[in-house]
Amino acid sequence: MKRGILGIILVLTLASCSLNQPKTIEEYQKTIDYSCNQNSDCEKKDVGNCCGYYPQCTNKNFNPDKELVKELCKSSDQFSICGFEEIASCECINNKCGASK
Repeated sequence: MKRGILGIILVLTLASCSLNQPKTIEEYQKTIDYSCNQNSDCEKKDVGNCCGYYPQCTNKNFNPDKELVKELCKSSDQFSICGFEEIASCECINNKCGASK
């Protein structure tokens, strides 16, 4: 009985995780955490896009999901304008991580 209940809980937990997962590249981009209080909260990370490598200044605790980006791009037959700004360092500007000027 306990095994059956635990199995149901596990299935429901896994299903709810996939329900909360972004369904489009635009939804994924909205999940990127740019929040900060100080410069040390920010870090340059490859968040990925439909071209591949795409560096951004994000919150240091944000974990990009480049495999999800690849899946979303492939499933929607999307492509991006390739190219990106070179980022030497990141800083906290008005509580949002951004490239240092």
